[in-house]
Amino acid sequence: MLLKAAQQYLPDLLLVQEPHVKDRKIAGISKYLKSWLSKSGKAGLIALPTCSTPVVLSVKENTMDIKITKNSKAFTIISSYSSPYANFREILEELTDLTTNINGEVYLIGGDFNAHNQRWGYRDEGSRGKQLQEFIVEKHIFLLNSSDSPPTFEHNNRQGWPDLTMLSSHSLVKICEWDVLKEETYSDHKFVKICINSNISFLSFARFKTAQGGHCKFVNVLKSKVQALRNLIFNSSNEEEFNKTTRNIQLEIHKTCKQVY
Repeated sequence: MLLKAAQQYLPDLLLVQEPHVKDRKIAGISKYLKSWLSKSGKAGLIALPTCSTPVVLSVKENTMDIKITKNSKAFTIISSYSSPYANFREILEELTDLTTNINGEVYLIGGDFNAHNQRWGYRDEGSRGKQLQEFIVEKHIFLLNSSDSPPTFEHNNRQGWPDLTMLSSHSLVKICEWDVLKEETYSDHKFVKICINSNISFLSFARFKTAQGGHCKFVNVLKSKVQALRNLIFNSSNEEEFNKTTRNIQLEIHKTCKQVY
């Protein structure tokens, strides 16, 4: 059913938890697909043909991560699993280690955390849910699940929300679609579709001949714009505003160059 859903939705990657494993490999998938497992075999990733040059960064007991490149941008994808009977600090320490080593690059965490918190749908809050919420706040990351999200787990008359997705970039959250699918999975867990509409625009500028001088005039013209640009920088308080401010600075420098050179 997993590969049938993949044929319908055409993902680049599949994040899996508690897959059927045989000989330390995810069973039931084509041998032509690249796949990886955590040391416990409970968290894994499957790369579809559209996923270009995935690179394994690390493999830990409960987590594993790979780096992919999309539209010339690097993303780290982390798959995680924590048994409801495990010491929850272990997976949090692994995630802390992984995200610290990423060095500021964008990352996505997807996993089955078996942690109760009202923020992502449960009626109660457990110790694990409280610790995970503290981790989210401390890391300044963004949870894609919401308090009114459909359950990702159903068994008989029981429902749960153990499967969570987190992103490190607010700008990506705004262009991300997160849905619990209704397709049959033959499992207690539902498929979750995560789609990042990463159509990234780039600025390109002409080159100017500066060898013939004109630098003093450039400084004098740009000087009149510096205070306004400084105000933009000081008033920027989030990633989106800083990106907009950076674009404005580039455009002002470009306009000044056109005036002078």
